Amino acid sequence: EAREFASAARSILYLLLGAVGVPRGVLLRCDTGGRFRPIAAKGGARAAARNAAARPAFACSRDEADQLAHIQELVPAGDRRLPLALRTYLSEAELFQALPLVVRGRLAGLLGLGTRMNGAPLAPQEREALETLARYAAVLLNQHDLIQQLRAIADENLRLCETLANTYFDTV
Repeated sequence: EAREFASAARSILYLLLGAVGVPRGVLLRCDTGGRFRPIAAKGGARAAARNAAARPAFACSRDEADQLAHIQELVPAGDRRLPLALRTYLSEAELFQALPLVVRGRLAGLLGLGTRMNGAPLAPQEREALETLARYAAVLLNQHDLIQQLRAIADENLRLCETLANTYFDTV
């Protein structure tokens, strides 16, 4: 399942970048604690993602995550609405634009983009297409989190059933 998720994340990142002619980018997952972790990267951002994966995930506060969840458009990587740790990460990876990935008002992750191959800025309709397609990446990240939560609950239920069965057999 982890391999399938990684493959799906990589595919959607490549689709998003290819749709607007950007050779470098990264898909970051944000967990419920506000910790960001790169899950897919393309171009020179791969090295940055590998380096970032080698160090602990960077985090933002709950307030910063809530503030990010209200940004519904592609913004410059230096935008002051982005947390400092995130701006630093994007700068080090030479990514110049960021798009928060939001599902039901919750920050699921972030798409970081480098410059286009031709150096031209994105046209309004390209930005709109990217923002629309990025919602699928947000759903992928959110769905993965929900599956992990469901597995944790199922494991806990199995543990509780085994404990209950052992207690029953010990007392009978």
